[in-house]
Amino acid sequence: MQRMLSLALAALVTVGHAASALADTSRPVAAQFSFTASDAAGKERTPAEFHLWRTADRVETDHDGRAEVWQRDTEGTRLTRVFHADSRMVEYSPGELKAMRIEPRWEALASMLDPADLSGLPAAGSTEVFGQVASIREGVIGEEQVTVWWIDALSIPARYERTGPNGRVRFTLESLADSAPSGWPLVSDAAWREYVRIDAADLGEMEDDAFVRKLQRMDAGSRFGHGHHGHEHR
Repeated sequence: MQRMLSLALAALVTVGHAASALADTSRPVAAQFSFTASDAAGKERTPAEFHLWRTADRVETDHDGRAEVWQRDTEGTRLTRVFHADSRMVEYSPGELKAMRIEPRWEALASMLDPADLSGLPAAGSTEVFGQVASIREGVIGEEQVTVWWIDALSIPARYERTGPNGRVRFTLESLADSAPSGWPLVSDAAWREYVRIDAADLGEMEDDAFVRKLQRMDAGSRFGHGHHGHEHR
């Protein structure tokens, strides 16, 4: 399920070039999404929850006991991957991410979908979600029917659905606030103090470590899958 969710998040809509007005990601957002998927035969996969917490220069996501914390500063964008069950963090500097060819647009990180790609989907009306106006965009991309309900004022989707020969994937906004409610699975101050922190540049020299071997298996086939053995990356 973790692999399925990671792949779904990476599969951003990639058509068209929208105006920059769609990409205001400066407003703080705490959003909870449900994730459902089915295969080509219609068999439903186990539903999942996904949390997004955003401020102007920080994006934190959480799913299934794992978190990603993206931060930007004068040096660029950096990432910390958090593995709660293992009490480990793996830290990627701007240079390491660039070497791995992982350079997502900040607007895409902060919005789950890249706002610059929405104009390729025809407008199909609007609706209201949690007191916010959401533009409805629908269209066909390749062999898939794509529907997005986009909250323009916050630059996040209220719904994102893809249906095609390989099945269906849907994200649905379940709750929305401007700050993380009590009890949200944010990375705690204690975790930042106490977890073992690993520089991603050192992973290639740690292949005898049980956690690193687990990480390599987990990342096989993903955007991180070529980042543990030097810098020969896709």
